[in-house]
Amino acid sequence: MDFIYLLIITDLNPVDYKIWIIVQQRVYQSRVHNVDELKQRLLHVWHGIDQTIIDMQLTSGVAVFVLVCRRRVDTLNKLMF
Repeated sequence: MDFIYLLIITDLNPVDYKIWIIVQQRVYQSRVHNVDELKQRLLHVWHGIDQTIIDMQLTSGVAVFVLVCRRRVDTLNKLMF
């Protein structure tokens, strides 16, 4: 299996989901009244995320990536041998 393919599989990219959950929680702390307000909140929240939060998510994402890859390799080995 090509390594690039592994990078684009959705279950190998939990970092995006974790960061999106943080953004979503902050954006929807109160009711959004229109699309322009939503855009402004998204920009405000995105630019306000501390780099340490992203770093922590990346670190945990790498660990998940390794576990998923190992599982897939184990599965391939069982199928091949």
